[in-house]
Amino acid sequence: MDLWQTRVTVRWLLVRVLAGHVLLAGVFSAAAEETFIEVKVDAGKVVKQQLYADSRVACGPTAMLNVLRQGTPKMQAAYASLVGGDESTRLRFVIDRYFNNKHSVVFPRAKRLGHHGVFPLDLKNACNELLQENGIEGLERLDLSRKEGEEDHDFLERVHGELRRSLRRGVPPMIQLRSYAALRDKQGSSKVMWQATNNHFVVVTRVPAVLREQDGGFAIDLIDPNGGRLLTAYVFGERHLPFRAEQSVSSPAPAKWLTGRPFLLVKAPGVVSLQPRKATWEDRVIVTLSEAIGRF
Repeated sequence: MDLWQTRVTVRWLLVRVLAGHVLLAGVFSAAAEETFIEVKVDAGKVVKQQLYADSRVACGPTAMLNVLRQGTPKMQAAYASLVGGDESTRLRFVIDRYFNNKHSVVFPRAKRLGHHGVFPLDLKNACNELLQENGIEGLERLDLSRKEGEEDHDFLERVHGELRRSLRRGVPPMIQLRSYAALRDKQGSSKVMWQATNNHFVVVTRVPAVLREQDGGFAIDLIDPNGGRLLTAYVFGERHLPFRAEQSVSSPAPAKWLTGRPFLLVKAPGVVSLQPRKATWEDRVIVTLSEAIGRF
């Protein structure tokens, strides 16, 4: 083979190699795009619950506004049409119209926004009233407790699938996180009691597209109304230690306590609203993923 033929052969090989790299890059790029299902968040348009100074527990209404502002084009248009020229005025308008002037379904003598915050059922109803007034399809509320006989991975896949479905439809779902702790009855006491402590609404903006068989959990990106921060948390199934947790309520009847491992757990160190004030390093504290509101 002479020098000219050698150069042609080398050039041909280089072209083949480069073409292969381009093809692989395209495959990996396409795979990367499918790695997560998400709603793009404009960090400059996140609403903070601190804008409503009358209550420290306005995370529910604030989460609702964040869904509108980051959701489908119709939802964003509905947000833009709200009374008020800024986020603070719009948040106050929504709370006054849909919460402070409406009675709770769970406790009919009380308003939707109380000292406890907002019940998920009342939050869903408030959101759907606003959506209906703007000609937009309503949202659903899901109790995310384990179904009878449901295996660990099936439970994880079901909850992941519901969150993913809402995101694919352009609606970032609101989820209620609840913390429980084994706290001493009083300082210096040896008696420990398992107690429901805090609850908080956040908005899920991203989940993995697929769960593998070996996955014991999955990461979620979220908007925390407390401070309007963008955070990451991890949802997983408890495999060993049983716990008790309250089932969702929709009436004045006392809440039913579920036993075993009735909910998925969440590690969300950045969500400071969930940390019980009295808990110390020796106390067991868990956070459950109890309910979701979205387009499922």
